[in-house]
Amino acid sequence: HVAAKSESRSALIDLQGVSRDRLMDTLEELDLVDDRFVARDAADTGMLMVGGPPAYRLAVERVFHSLAARKSQPVVVYRGGSQP
Repeated sequence: HVAAKSESRSALIDLQGVSRDRLMDTLEELDLVDDRFVARDAADTGMLMVGGPPAYRLAVERVFHSLAARKSQPVVVYRGGSQP
């Protein structure tokens, strides 16, 4: 995807308890860390600043929403018992 430089914008994402390290690690695993664009935390605020073209910002937001959805799902543990 090619975007004009004028399309680059910055946005803040409220991490809502999602670990910044987890988000950044996931972005790196998906090869979405790019030195041309910005994805950095805003000094202990629980916010992440994302800057770049619309496609990059959207990709980061999608990864974040995926991680946030996983975080909000309760863990259910089923314990089996032996019957006498």
